[in-house]
This record gives sequence, structure tokens and C-alpha cells, in this order.
Amino acid sequence: YTTLFRSDLLARDTSLRHAARSPLILKGMLAQAKKGEVASSSAFDLLGAVVDTFEEDQQRRLSLEEPPLDNQHRYFLEGLAYELTSKQETVASRQEVLPVISTAAKQLVEDGQFVVPPRSSEVLDALSSHHLVHTDGQTVRFAHQRFQEYFAATQLFRACVGGSERDVAFLREA
Repeated sequence: YTTLFRSDLLARDTSLRHAARSPLILKGMLAQAKKGEVASSSAFDLLGAVVDTFEEDQQRRLSLEEPPLDNQHRYFLEGLAYELTSKQETVASRQEVLPVISTAAKQLVEDGQFVVPPRSSEVLDALSSHHLVHTDGQTVRFAHQRFQEYFAATQLFRACVGGSERDVAFLREA
């Protein structure tokens, strides 16, 4: 993968060079290169590559596919990230987070992804055990603020391209 991740690419692309100052972003660049992709200068794409690589771990992937997440982890993460970001917060109490997860679960039921919504506490525990959410006692946060920003942006992006009534209502409130 060294041919795709060359120092001359960094020398030519100022945005990429500045983004690569962050170890997290550099990790995304390396993840893209390992997959044979040309490094993107978009922080969003690079964070997405880090998240993809994180989720591709075989043991983690199996946990994300099983209940209570049933491969809907990103939907829950997006809702949590958007809620924290809209309040300009990076941490929240467990009591503040559980209703956000409950709302996301109900939306997934409406969308036919679940027959019965999973228990919010079980979803939070699974995200904390197997993804980029940390819980410390009653405090909940993302492993890094950039992951929170990534998932919040993903929810906004999905709403922009979705076009459903729920998406339009969400964008009006955003």
C-alpha cells in the first residue's frame, strides 16, 4: 500500500497534509491505503475509514450484528452524537442518554428494522462494550470528540439525502 500512501501526495495536498497532523486522521489515511484507496483530504472520509476499520474487527463485527444492536449501531451512535453536539456537549449522564437511545429504537421499529425496540440500557451497554462510546459510572461520552462530530455529521448527511417526512422535519429542527 505504500504506492498509494506516498509522501509526495502529502506534499501536494495542503488539506491532506494539515489533516494528517492528527494521529486519528493519519490512522484513517493508513486505513484507506491498506484497502487500496487513494487517501482523501476530507476529514469526514478519513474518520469514516477509521470507523470502518474499527468495525471490521471480526469479534467486534459479530457483537455489532447481534442483539440488542442488530447491526443498527450507527443509527444509535448518530442519534447520540447529534444530541450531544446540538447541546454543545461532549459528555452526558446515562439518564440523559437513555431517552435518546429509546427514541432511535422507536424510529427503527417504525422503519421495520426491529419488531420490538431493544432496551435502551442494553443498547448503551453494547455500544460501550463494542464501539466508540465510553461509560464511566453515570457519564457517557464518545472515545474522541471527532467520532462524535463524525456521527453527528453522518446523521445530518443522511437526512439531507433521505428526503422522507421525518428527514425534512429533522432538518427543520437542526
